[in-house]
Amino acid sequence: MVLWFHEPHLKLAQPEAFTQKYAEYGKIAGEYYANIDHMDHQIGRFMNYVKKENLEHNSWITFTSDNGPKNLEAGWEGRSTNGLRGHKARFYEGGIRVPTVMYWEGKIEGAKVVDEPLTFFDFVPTFYDLFGMEPMNNEPLDGVSMLPAFESKTIERKTLPIWMGRWKTTLREGDWKVIAKFEDYIPGTSFNDYLVHRKLTTFELYNLKKDPNETEDLSQANTDILKEMTGLIEDRVVSVQKEIVAWNGLWVLPYEVARMYNPKLPSKKEFSKLSPEEQDLMKSVE
Repeated sequence: MVLWFHEPHLKLAQPEAFTQKYAEYGKIAGEYYANIDHMDHQIGRFMNYVKKENLEHNSWITFTSDNGPKNLEAGWEGRSTNGLRGHKARFYEGGIRVPTVMYWEGKIEGAKVVDEPLTFFDFVPTFYDLFGMEPMNNEPLDGVSMLPAFESKTIERKTLPIWMGRWKTTLREGDWKVIAKFEDYIPGTSFNDYLVHRKLTTFELYNLKKDPNETEDLSQANTDILKEMTGLIEDRVVSVQKEIVAWNGLWVLPYEVARMYNPKLPSKKEFSKLSPEEQDLMKSVE
């Protein structure tokens, strides 16, 4: 079973009784705390059902998040990354490292901490391993079974974890992590071609063991490591691009979308001042 909660996410909504409990923290932080409390209450209802139906002895229950909190510097009070750099939609650890709690009677010890990096795409290989099944198709799996980590064993990955986004991508190997920026989309050119062939332009390098908060970019001081990590992330990006399915929507890329892939484009106000011909050139794709 997969149970998705909208909480906490904008817009926040919870019964007034929960909101009142945290009124002293102000509207922004107070509503955030109330929303989390309400989610916890609903999880409690679920856990009570599991116990009532005597399912807790034969269940593996995982609670986790999909990304870090909203931008703390933008006034989102109450959020915290515990010192990690970044926030939601960013590739620093504050954006992609999330809390995860697991319960599995007899398999995962109470208060056990797993330091091995795990990812969402490890779940599918884990389920195959758990049920003794082989993948149901020939597509390669990016993840690996988590089960060895629960026994304090090292996970051997044939495919390194990679996270890809609108502007940047990041890859980790051991203690080293590289963050790379994609070249900007150029309006008037093929958007499909851009997604399939866009190159990496700049790189940042961090040692997460020595610097978990990513305060020092080591790309200039460790050129050999940077070269190795650059090669790894470029290979992984190309492998992902080979599997991209062409966008078969309208043959006009909305300007708002184009600007998402090239932040240097004019603002909406500036765009409105361009001539119709200039606007069409900015928006069109092959």
